[in-house]
Amino acid sequence: MSAPFCPTPRPPSLGTLPRPCRLAHLARRVVDFGPCKRFCQTSALVTGEGHRLMLNTLDLLHESGYSMSDIVYILAQAACQLDECFRLFRPGGQRERMLACLVHTFLAHCLLEDETLSLSTWYTRLATSYCSLSTFEKSSFRLLTLQSCRLYVADEIVLARAAYFRFDRRARPPEADGDDDLMSTGLTVSVIGPFGRSLPLFSDA
Repeated sequence: MSAPFCPTPRPPSLGTLPRPCRLAHLARRVVDFGPCKRFCQTSALVTGEGHRLMLNTLDLLHESGYSMSDIVYILAQAACQLDECFRLFRPGGQRERMLACLVHTFLAHCLLEDETLSLSTWYTRLATSYCSLSTFEKSSFRLLTLQSCRLYVADEIVLARAAYFRFDRRARPPEADGDDDLMSTGLTVSVIGPFGRSLPLFSDA
């Protein structure tokens, strides 16, 4: 795979959209609609803001030279990582959930690709509306260490998720994570640390 170019940063357009969000109208590329829809479903992203963030993420990957096949596998890997992530902590609201999705998509692209984009590029394009670069870096490290820096997922699990994202008729949907508070608007995620302390993820603490 050829090395991706570093796209010119541009301000993200992440305004909250009316629900239900019409993904088909937001997607710049028809091929993005299906994978993005199913990623949002399996990650329990239910707001227009979250949908727009993931579509902007796919735009960044397309503009950086990644193929659609690679992008689907990045989303599948990220979704599998998020399954474990959301078992270890409970998001305090949709905004915290979508930032966790963004971080794990970044980590998945680092894991799968030889040539990657820097964390600062992801932040500049996608997350300036939510936190400082320092906070974004610290939060990414916290999410990584939360899973003991182990992001490996068995190949058959990732392949099955990728098939589901491609709308393969033989693919079965993954089990829901059981979160019954999807519409919460709180902005604090708490993680129970090794000594029982509550650790804020997306904060400067």
